[in-house]
Amino acid sequence: MQAINQAKAVLFDPVKREEHRAKLGLREKLTAQRLSEIRRRDQQFEKSRSSALPIAKYPASKQGVGRIFIFTGVVVLLLVPIAVIVSTMTARPPMPSDPIAAIIARYHQLDNLPMDTLFDFRPTNREMDVMPFAQESLDQLRLHGDTYFSNGEWRMASDYYELYLRTQHDEAIATRLSHCYFKRNRYAEAMELIRDNMKNDSTRVEALYETGTLFIHAEKPFDARDAFAAATQVADKMKRNGRTPPEAAKQAKRELAKLE
Repeated sequence: MQAINQAKAVLFDPVKREEHRAKLGLREKLTAQRLSEIRRRDQQFEKSRSSALPIAKYPASKQGVGRIFIFTGVVVLLLVPIAVIVSTMTARPPMPSDPIAAIIARYHQLDNLPMDTLFDFRPTNREMDVMPFAQESLDQLRLHGDTYFSNGEWRMASDYYELYLRTQHDEAIATRLSHCYFKRNRYAEAMELIRDNMKNDSTRVEALYETGTLFIHAEKPFDARDAFAAATQVADKMKRNGRTPPEAAKQAKRELAKLE
């Protein structure tokens, strides 16, 4: 404000304006005669000064307060939408009665978000699988899938495992395929595969525990909590029916206690 006031004072005063231009070398040196000519030529000088808008003057302390107020307002305007987004993403959802369905619903909801959202947090759940496959036996399909799986080629392994499971029910392969889906960020499909294709309770408990561990490594604690909760539910059902759950049930229960 001080710099603005000084500039306005020079701008509205023809004498100061000429002096300033002379200092910059834009005018010849000023003399008393030259200054008198300037004043006579600008007979409206006093009138223009009296009619000009008053120059705002603020004490230094008020200037500092004004700057702080403006800066605080800008920061608040920037932080409020960010805080809303972060709180939405990190809000702890209640423990669902059907944890598997809750995870599937969360990621199907992300899939249905419009593409023009300000922040697109969706995983890349869909990829174009266009590689043709020759007619191969089930053993060959499984062998190729296992080879790609061991090398971390999740997409290729998925393709072979999907072909294999079309004609052969195999829960071990379904477990591996769900792992591939997870590694490709296809979380909803991984959970649907566990829910719909794993009829053996022990296998389901182990698959859910593994998925919960993967969610932990992916820094998705709420999804991990629900996966461990689902594994614990299946294990409790096995106990009620007089069956012994696998060791993964105890591990899932311990992990669930850490996240609740």
